[in-house]
Amino acid sequence: MDANKIIAKAEKLQALAASSNVHEAALAAAKLQDLLFKYGLSEFDVTSKTARKYGLQQFDISAGGVGSNITWKRHLLSTISIAKLCKSVAITGTKTVTVFGERLNIQITRHMYKYLASEILRLEELGWNEKYQHMSRSTYATGFYVGAVDVIYKRLKAQTATNKAENASALVYIDQTMQELDDVIAGQMKTKKGRKTSKVNIKAYKDGKTAAEGINLDKQIANAGSAAVSAGNLALN
Repeated sequence: MDANKIIAKAEKLQALAASSNVHEAALAAAKLQDLLFKYGLSEFDVTSKTARKYGLQQFDISAGGVGSNITWKRHLLSTISIAKLCKSVAITGTKTVTVFGERLNIQITRHMYKYLASEILRLEELGWNEKYQHMSRSTYATGFYVGAVDVIYKRLKAQTATNKAENASALVYIDQTMQELDDVIAGQMKTKKGRKTSKVNIKAYKDGKTAAEGINLDKQIANAGSAAVSAGNLALN
């Protein structure tokens, strides 16, 4: 495809990604990222050269879930961020995570996080009600969340590896973007190593893994706007 046509198509999708219609915006954002991957472009290439390439968004992940443990949400958001060419930094002592990346990729990360967190919460409640009401709900939920996020991590990692393997332009684009984000974060924030994961109930953990294998990752964009369970409020900077 001619370079000018690629840019024109990208600009149209970029405009749709800013739509007030949540479903339309999410779908356009996903299609735009696919286009950028395919041709090794960045959002910066299809905007004004004076535009800010990287931005950040703060995610409040305090709402939703059983108990006060939010570690699984941090891990989920980190997993999605990397898969969508962003990087997340947990704010020590808070229930806030900051995601760095191109604005388009942050938008996709937001939609995907809301969908996947809601699905994990829904499936955990279903699993506990069906089989494990004799077990502490908090114990079951903690194990389930960890198992589900572990599987999501492996599935998204495999998708990224496939993108790299099938498209040389995507390989360069992905690696360059992630390196640039490392530099951006290093210049703005200090990070600390996370704590080791505590032991979890093995039955609940396996339930979470099995449930997450059945989540359709291809539908996360379409369902993002209608998530029934609150997974956290978002504030754009």
